[in-house]
Amino acid sequence: MNITPLAVALATALLGTSALAQNLVANPSFEAGIPGWTAFGPNVYFEVSNPPAIVPRTGNQLLKIYGQFLGGFNVSGIFQSIPAVPGERFTLDCWSRHFAFDPIAGTGGPNDNKAVMKMAFFDATNLEIGSAERRVLDGTSPTNTWIDNAPVAGTAPAGTVRVEVLLLFVQPLVGTGSAQFDDVEFTRNIPGSGVYPGTGEDLVLSSGVGGATATTGAGNEIKVAPGGSLLEFNVSSPGGTFNLFGFYLVGDLFATGSPPAPSPFLPNIWLNLPTHFVLVDGSPRPIAGQPLIGPNGGTSTFFRTPTGLAGTSVMIQGVVIDPIVANTIYAATNAHEIRFQ
Repeated sequence: MNITPLAVALATALLGTSALAQNLVANPSFEAGIPGWTAFGPNVYFEVSNPPAIVPRTGNQLLKIYGQFLGGFNVSGIFQSIPAVPGERFTLDCWSRHFAFDPIAGTGGPNDNKAVMKMAFFDATNLEIGSAERRVLDGTSPTNTWIDNAPVAGTAPAGTVRVEVLLLFVQPLVGTGSAQFDDVEFTRNIPGSGVYPGTGEDLVLSSGVGGATATTGAGNEIKVAPGGSLLEFNVSSPGGTFNLFGFYLVGDLFATGSPPAPSPFLPNIWLNLPTHFVLVDGSPRPIAGQPLIGPNGGTSTFFRTPTGLAGTSVMIQGVVIDPIVANTIYAATNAHEIRFQ
């Protein structure tokens, strides 16, 4: 089989590890100013390093926000909007700081200022249908130091079409002070990613044994197959991101109980590259074209299990190679283990 495009892509990943970051936000440390972000409220600034007041955690710029002093509740901030589908799980993190000569006033009470990181989920009518947030700064926070905040996680509810990443300054009354932000990180992984998680994008592998319905998700990543039974593997893109994209279905045979582990240079690829094999070849062919992910429930491939393999397992994973993916090289499904008996 022609496996050159797959091998080349994975070799590229090995040589270019910096491309493998899974951060979904653009301009996460504000080095470009506002590009990638949308600001609201009058007091949102992208500040260049000017110690001791402005000390970016990394690079030469940071985000600074303070209240509108309207005499009542107001919120200022920035956001980015990212496509999402129901069931996806996201994690948001950022660093925060306030300066000793412009600290956030108060003791963290309900009428005191605070800074918040938030993710909000929206449906097709632009209605907010879910959210998760964390207070990252208030009057009790230490000054003149960057705070490594605990991440906040959220799962996209039914009806989700996009998620917004927001950094907010909340001013309930007229409290003084300003908040600084730097190095935002927003990552995605499918909930119930299970034993062998993929890259967490809109790409799903389902498997079935003996004619049973192909299933995926927590508890379905490991299945048992008697010799001679029928196997089905379905690669789909429930949110439509990869519909009509070419795909690979790859595998690796191993002794049950000793599965291959991802290389640190190839996160979420559950294959031993020297021994892996290709079941569906995603490279274009001059005449027949290439196998594509179907828009109506994905594309299924069927196999008959060989006999005489008791005590061994096969790891199966779907892969799409395209620069639109989060790491610019490959997106991978969760891997499924089929144990032979």
